[in-house]
Amino acid sequence: MANIKYTPPTWLETEAKEYIAEVLKTLNKAKNLQNIDLAAINMLAISYGTYIQASRQVAKEGITITNFKGESVKHPAVNIAKDALSQTMRIVTEYGLTLKSREAMSATKSTDEKSSPLEDYWKGAKKGATK
Repeated sequence: MANIKYTPPTWLETEAKEYIAEVLKTLNKAKNLQNIDLAAINMLAISYGTYIQASRQVAKEGITITNFKGESVKHPAVNIAKDALSQTMRIVTEYGLTLKSREAMSATKSTDEKSSPLEDYWKGAKKGATK
């Protein structure tokens, strides 16, 4: 399987571009990436970039703002950051990019690769039948 290439949008935050480059490197090394995954990689890049932008805005302006009535209310960027983080986490979990999801994937792989005693018996029985 060839290495899949992805070019992030030029406007994307540098930190998000660097993270996506690392994701691609990891998934290509594991040979887990196909061209069909490029849309999800793009969604991950944009979601993570949005999270970074919104988080920076909240860090700069605070978690509350004063509305037109003079009331202190939650900054809209708080919800933007929360939604983008949620989307980012769904995608990274799907691709095994968190510790827990990697452990779950490797547990599934090792169980899938091992054959059961019944499978071993049938494999042996088939070999004996062809003699």
